[in-house]
Amino acid sequence: MLSLLAAALVGGAAILSPQVYSSEYEDFNPSNTIKLIAGNYTSSIDCEGELDAASGTPVLVSGNGVVAEVFVANEDEVSAGKTLLLIEDPDKKKAVDDAQAAADEAESAKQDAQGVYDSAEATLTTAIAARDKAISGAQSLPTGNEQETSNQDPAQLAQEVTDAEKALSAAEKALDDATAQAVAAQEKLTQAQQDVQPQEVVSPVDGTVAELEVAAGMTCAEVEKNGPALRVIDPSTMVAKAYVPGGSLQSVSRGNFCQVDIEGVEDGEGMNATISDVSYEPVSASERPLRYEVTITLDSLPEGVSDGMKVTAHIPIQDYGTVFYVPESAVGEDETGYYVVTVGDRTAGDKGTLRHRGVEVVGKSDDGRIVIRSSVVKEGTRIRTDLA
Repeated sequence: MLSLLAAALVGGAAILSPQVYSSEYEDFNPSNTIKLIAGNYTSSIDCEGELDAASGTPVLVSGNGVVAEVFVANEDEVSAGKTLLLIEDPDKKKAVDDAQAAADEAESAKQDAQGVYDSAEATLTTAIAARDKAISGAQSLPTGNEQETSNQDPAQLAQEVTDAEKALSAAEKALDDATAQAVAAQEKLTQAQQDVQPQEVVSPVDGTVAELEVAAGMTCAEVEKNGPALRVIDPSTMVAKAYVPGGSLQSVSRGNFCQVDIEGVEDGEGMNATISDVSYEPVSASERPLRYEVTITLDSLPEGVSDGMKVTAHIPIQDYGTVFYVPESAVGEDETGYYVVTVGDRTAGDKGTLRHRGVEVVGKSDDGRIVIRSSVVKEGTRIRTDLA
C-alpha cells in the first residue's frame, strides 16, 4: 500500500497530515463521488391472483319452466327489482289450451240450450194462442152449434199448453245449467291465462351481473344443474384473492398494507389495499412450491371491474428502515462482504481521507440502483462511485 503524506507548516514546525490511499485508489478522481441521501426501502413479493365476488348474490331458477327471454349480459349494471329473465311453464300453457277448449265446449252447449229454450218458448206461445182461440170461438157460437168446434177441443189444447209449459221449464233449467257451466269454464280459462303469464325473475340487489349461465330456450332443470343462473355483484365489496409462496408466508399477516394492479382496467394500477385474511392451508398439498391464499380488501375499486379479473398483489414482506440508494459502481465486494468507500470532507479539515465502510445490500430499485444500509454510514456522507 502506498502512502501519500501532505505536510502543513505551522509556526515553522512540520506537521504531517496523512492521506490514506491504497494502490487501487491511485486513479481516484474526486469528482466521482456522491453524497448519501437517506430514503426508505421495503422489499415485497408479487403474487398473482384474481378478483373474487365474495359478496355476490346468486339468482336461482327452479321448477318445470323454460327460459323465454334473458334481458342482461355479464357486467351489466342492474338495480334491485330489475327484470333479469322471463320463465314460461309449458304445463301451464297446455292448461290454457285445455281451459280454452272446455270454455268453447261449454259455450256451445249453452247456445244449444238457448236454442232449445227459444223453441220451447215458441211452442208454448203457439199452444196458448191456439187454446185461447178455441175457447173464444166456442163461446161465440149459438146454442146447439157446438159441433162446429169439435176439431178444436179446448181441453186438448189446454193440455198442449201444459205440456209446452213443462217443456219450457225444463229448457230454462237446462239453459241455466249450461250458462253456469259456461261461466265456470270462462273463469277457469281466465285463471289459466293469468297463471301462464311468464314469471319475472328480478335482481335481488343493486350490483353488476356476473357468471351468467343461462340462455333463452334452456329449461329450468338445465340451468339449475349448472348452478345459479347468474350472480349480482356489489363491486364495492369485491375482494382480491392472491397466492403467496410458502417461503414468504411467515412475513404476511392480517392488516398488512399492500398494493394491487388490476389487469385490463383503466386506473387499475397501484390500488391501495389491506390483507384481510390469510389461509395457512396450502392451495394444493401436492403442488411445489406450496402456495397459500390471502384475501385482500381494496380501499376502492375503479369502474369496469368484474369477477375473475386477473390481479397482481405487491405485498411488502420487510421494511428496512433508513437506507441509501447508490449506483452499482459505488458498491465493492471483498472477502468480508460488501462495502463503500467514504471520502472525507476537505472543508472540514479531513483532507479527503478514504475509508472502507461495510454495508448491507438489501435490494435493488427499479431504476437499477443498489439499496444499502449501514450503522456507520450516515446521511450526507460522500462516497466514491468509481469502484466498478
